[in-house]
Amino acid sequence: MDSNLTHVRRAALDLAEPLLRGRTVFLTGSAAASERMTRFLADAGARVASIDLEINIEDTRDRFAVFERVLGQPTEKLRATLDSEDPMGAALVYAGSFTGVADVCGRRVIGARSRQHLDAERKDKQRELLCLGGEVIRLADGLAHLSLPAVVQGIPDDGVAMATSHTYLVPRSADENRV
Repeated sequence: MDSNLTHVRRAALDLAEPLLRGRTVFLTGSAAASERMTRFLADAGARVASIDLEINIEDTRDRFAVFERVLGQPTEKLRATLDSEDPMGAALVYAGSFTGVADVCGRRVIGARSRQHLDAERKDKQRELLCLGGEVIRLADGLAHLSLPAVVQGIPDDGVAMATSHTYLVPRSADENRV
């Protein structure tokens, strides 16, 4: 490992160790199979247990939405697994960097994003924060007035907008049906 990265990793471990030493950390969601995260947490002194939520959905956006739903409304199987592995309820949960769920069955989620954080990631909020050009319109109002070519970005009311998942280039040659 590059010496600068080794130094950064050591600094991160120094910060994490007092919080994690001797605690159980459940890896679940998108982080369940992360060997790097498992190694980091173990090096910080945590007991690491992975929980596969058994969500086999190909579409990334849909998979994250289901992870979020299961974490927010745990199944009986998930509850039983957590209670079996951590009967005192003192463990932490790490579900990756996308979750807005703050706790799972009373166990604190590491790195959960607040509603404000998730809102700040919305394309319309970024436009405001960064003073960007463009126009925000409701899809129901139609796109007939677009000057082509144009980039159209959708902002879902619910769920996760992931990078280019709702971004489209509408070429100059697009007819009304394509727009």
